[in-house]
Formats: sequence, structure tokens, C-alpha cells
Amino acid sequence: MHLKALNPSFFYARYGWFNHRPVRHNSCTTVFKQNIRKQLLEAFPADEVRRWFDPLDISVDQEDCLMRVVFPHLFFRERFMCEVRPFFENIASRLCENLTIVYALPCGPAGKDCPQPDKSLFQARLRPEKHDNLLLEHFTFENFLFNRKNDFPLAVAHETVDKVSARELPPFTPFVLHGQSGSGKSHLLGAMANALNKKDLHVFYGEPAAFMENISLGSGRYAAPEEDCIFLDDAQICAREARMQTDLAALIDICLASGRLLVLSFDTHPAHCPDLSQKLASRLASGLSVELKRPDMNIRLVYAEKKNKLFDLGLKPELILNLVRRTQDIRGIDGYLARLTAFRSMVSKQGASAVSYDASVIIDKDAEDAKPTPASIVDHVARHFSVSPEDIIGKRRDKAISLPRHIAIFLCRDLLGLSLVQIGGFFGKRDHTSIIYSVNKMARLLDSDKDMHKLTEDIGKLCLGRH
Repeated sequence: MHLKALNPSFFYARYGWFNHRPVRHNSCTTVFKQNIRKQLLEAFPADEVRRWFDPLDISVDQEDCLMRVVFPHLFFRERFMCEVRPFFENIASRLCENLTIVYALPCGPAGKDCPQPDKSLFQARLRPEKHDNLLLEHFTFENFLFNRKNDFPLAVAHETVDKVSARELPPFTPFVLHGQSGSGKSHLLGAMANALNKKDLHVFYGEPAAFMENISLGSGRYAAPEEDCIFLDDAQICAREARMQTDLAALIDICLASGRLLVLSFDTHPAHCPDLSQKLASRLASGLSVELKRPDMNIRLVYAEKKNKLFDLGLKPELILNLVRRTQDIRGIDGYLARLTAFRSMVSKQGASAVSYDASVIIDKDAEDAKPTPASIVDHVARHFSVSPEDIIGKRRDKAISLPRHIAIFLCRDLLGLSLVQIGGFFGKRDHTSIIYSVNKMARLLDSDKDMHKLTEDIGKLCLGRH
């Protein structure tokens, strides 16, 4: 393979050898290897570099522009060529020009390969079967409805697709889209993935757990993914397991070193995920994070009108407006329209006029059935803070859980008017004095902290199904 730089003038300029004396072979090799190692340490943990780079016997012939890499033994070579070679050559290409790399095994006294070590010393690289992508055809930029408050995320998504399509390095890795449920993160991720998939790039779109199986070999070892572009939806689930966080941090390092595109979606800004490790949080912070806002009423109205026309539901404008007012996002509209479509198929014999009337009855009934419950309030609070409902109801007392629990208890009291005993019974059979403490604490916070007041008010509106 021919890489980019290795000639005398390059070494004089790069390493400060200005004396024009012939460079000794050992000096050239030593400095070259040290510079490669320095670059690797910026992308990989030190123990990984010691494991698969330090044992290499590297020699550089400056006159012939040749680098010879000798492996300790056969199985080391197999692992290196399979997993490490792309990163090694990518870094070497930044340092050298017109370089030919030759890979070899050591030879014994008789000119034969050295004895092979026990294969059990190394893990076999067994890649699982490739997971099918979860891409949907309707996830396109053309179908993504937006207004000015989401101009920036959409512009960044378009720029990223354009640069990667032109085989340029992605401008941002990792690129993080975050926003509340129903803001369109999955759609925008899917639109980017579909656009790049049409450019003959190898794309993965799906959940983190499905993809991590493809790169994790165990014991801190990772395989380079085959995909050029990786889109991981609902990446906040990685916060539940320390191992998944370690794997995701390693994946970010791999993508940065190899020039791959990595795009992730989170329900909230990664900095606000309380259970993320510092190692993963710092790597996510090195990329670009942009927020997607929920679609406002005008966008939801346009969407509902398009669906009404597409499925020929015959809904009157005032009924569509009523439907849109009762929903917070596109998924809510889809749910209503799915029920209306099913109802229409059942009563089609009664005529179109009956369908329009009964549609309003269904919408009003759904609104009545959608009144909040303690469980739905806890779910809304848990989703906002990226914690589990079980933790809010359970016995954990750390700061990451205490505030969501106080808010959930306050909303159960404020929105539902439940008694202290009823609330305590739902929240893990807590004593009524604990419930009084939470309610009083929130009352003081709401009086003194405007941001907390707005946050609690917004979550309360979500629980009630309002704007």
C-alpha cells in the first residue's frame, strides 16, 4: 500500500533535522515510531496501544521509502490485520508520503517462521450476523416538517450528508441530536441515513445495543465496524449499563480515528444525563450537540391535513383543529388517525356523514381516557430526566433521583388532588411525612426558582396533554 509522505526533506521539516547530515536508519525509525505512537494515544487508551502497537518491530528505509512491520507471531498478525490495520495506516498517512508498507513475520535460524504460540492466548474474532437496518422509506428530508426553530439542526444534517456523500471527512463526530419524545429525532436520523444509503455508502441505523454486538469482543477489545456511517437512535439507554457506556466511548474513538460518521439521538442533552460516565460524557462533549424542538401547532396542523387527504378520511377543518389541539407531537396525531381509519372501515356501510360525526366522539372520548394517573405522571418525569420510573418510585436517595421524585410527588398532589396516604402508597409505601416534605420542598423551590417553576409547569402540561 502507498501512503502519503516519507522523503528526506519531509523528515528535515517535520522533526527539526536541519543539519543535512545523513540520517541514521535507527534514528529515523525511532522518531517515526514515536510519532505514530503519540497519534494513537490521542485516540486510544494507553493499555490498548501497549497491547497491539508496542510489540511491533518497525524499521524505515528512507532511501527506498519503505516501512517494514514485523509481527511477534502469526496470531498477532491476524488480529492486527483484521482490527487495527485501518487505524494504523490512516495515522501513518498523515505523517508520510509515498511510503510502501510491508508486513512480515519473524523468521527462525533456518529461515522458517518462528513457532506459533498457543491460539488460546487470543480471542477469536467472531462477528455476529449482521443486523438488518430499521430504516423506513418515509424517513426523508422531504417528509420532515419543520419551521424556523428547527432550522439549525436541519441545516447541520444537510451539510453533514453533503460532505460525507462527497467522500469528505464528516464535519462533526459525534453529532448528537437531542430533544423531547416526539420532536422528530428518529425521522431526522433516518432521513440522513436514507440519503447516505442512496450514495452507495455502508450505513447502519438502529439501537445502540444491536450495533455494539458488532464491535465488542470482550476484555476491552474492539473490532473496527464495517459501516461508513453509523446512526444510533435512543442512545440514552446506554446510561443503564456501564459496559454499554464503555463500548460507546470506544466506538467514538474508533470513528474519530478512522473518519467514520457517528450520529446519535438522546432524549435530553448528554450533559443532563445523570448516569453517564465522565469518560463517555467528555467524548460526547467533543462533538456537536443540537436540540430539536417539538413541532408547534402550525406544523401539526399541516401534517394532520396531509394525512387526512392521503387517507381520504373526510374530516372537517374544525375537527382537524380539535385533534391537533389535543396532541403534543406527530405520534399522537398518527395514533388518532389510526383509530379513525379503523373506525371508518368498520362503519363504512353507514355512510360518510356518520363517520365525520363519530370521529369527533372518538377524539373527545380519547381525551377523557387520557386523563393523567400517578403512573403516567411518573413516566413523564422519568422521561424528561432520563431515569427509570422504577427508580423514582423505589428507595434510591441520590441527587439524580431525589429531584425527579419530588416533582412527581408534587404533580400527583397538584394535578390529581390525591391524599398524602394515596401518594405515599404509590411511591413505594412511603410515610405521609415524606410526602409532606416533598410537597413543601417543591413549593419553596417554585417560589424562589423561576426555571424550576417553568420546568414543573411544562411537565404538568405534558401530563395533561396540553401545549
